[in-house]
Amino acid sequence: MDGLVQVSQSEVFALLQRFVSFYDGVLIDFDGTQVKAEETRAQIRVNILKDAGIDVGYDEMFRLKGLEPDQILDRLAMEGRLSSVPGSRITTLRNDIVTLHREKYAAALEEAGPEVRRDGMVEFMTAFNHAAKPVITVSNSPLAIVDFGSRIAGYKDSGLVSGFITADDVFAAGKQKKPFPDPFDMGIELAFTVAGVKGKRYLIIDDSLVGYNSALAAGKVAGVECHVMGIYYDQVSEEPDSRCRFAVKASGGLMDFFTDAALAFKVAGRDVSTASEAEILRQMAQIHRGRSLAYP
Repeated sequence: MDGLVQVSQSEVFALLQRFVSFYDGVLIDFDGTQVKAEETRAQIRVNILKDAGIDVGYDEMFRLKGLEPDQILDRLAMEGRLSSVPGSRITTLRNDIVTLHREKYAAALEEAGPEVRRDGMVEFMTAFNHAAKPVITVSNSPLAIVDFGSRIAGYKDSGLVSGFITADDVFAAGKQKKPFPDPFDMGIELAFTVAGVKGKRYLIIDDSLVGYNSALAAGKVAGVECHVMGIYYDQVSEEPDSRCRFAVKASGGLMDFFTDAALAFKVAGRDVSTASEAEILRQMAQIHRGRSLAYP
């Protein structure tokens, strides 16, 4: 094993701390990004619609993961795929699918327990906590689901998350859910409140096309700069939009991304404490060829 270069946890955390220093806070999607629940959610939705006589395949449903059940029904209706369903039944179905989905999804989260948490997310949030920078969860899901899931995953009771923006908050404000920028814009405003100061640059992390569209349009109302991290964990998900600041394929967990980047810096003999964001991005791109993407 002579000559093998390795990095310690402290070296990885030093790089992460440097990365965090470029931002005034982070906004993170919940379903799929913070918790490993998208596969279960997709299957639940497929089954509910199948019972109602509406056929949507698993792969298609998985690619619609950024949408909530009511939004999926709206899309199917626009595509003419609900033409055989009476109008009165669609109204009932909308209520049923929202209620059933919430019940079944909550049961799946509870059954999974703490293992539902995405690997590396705690360490990532902790780095922002140590820097006294807000961590805001922004989700299209209702408060009941996000609150319950956050407790199951251990984010909420540990104080890792500074605040939440959910579908309930968006509706109460008369705004629109993702793919519109409203949820993330509200998250930025909440970050201002939590920090007690208006920041200038925020990191947004999401794992769906719906989320990327929302995140990429955010920040304009508040006049802040937003950098979007598109993250994907599997082969079914679409790769992040090339408009994202950078993208991560994190099948082994988010910290794998920073571990490999820290290794690249060590091999190059470069001190991460003085590295620029552009340098970190370049190292990430080089070390992740074939496994993840990083956009300049």
